[in-house]
Amino acid sequence: MPKWFLKTIQGIEAMHMIKKRQVKLKDLSVPNNVQLFQQLFGLMIVINL
Repeated sequence: MPKWFLKTIQGIEAMHMIKKRQVKLKDLSVPNNVQLFQQLFGLMIVINL
């Protein structure tokens, strides 16, 4: 399967986990969401505020 396809499915699954409250977040702030996605996907995300 193409790499983009697998990443898309992972993203959809992550959003379902958040929606079902299977993920515990302190709040819905940007830094907490970035940390969640780094843990789920091993991504390095840079935020320019």
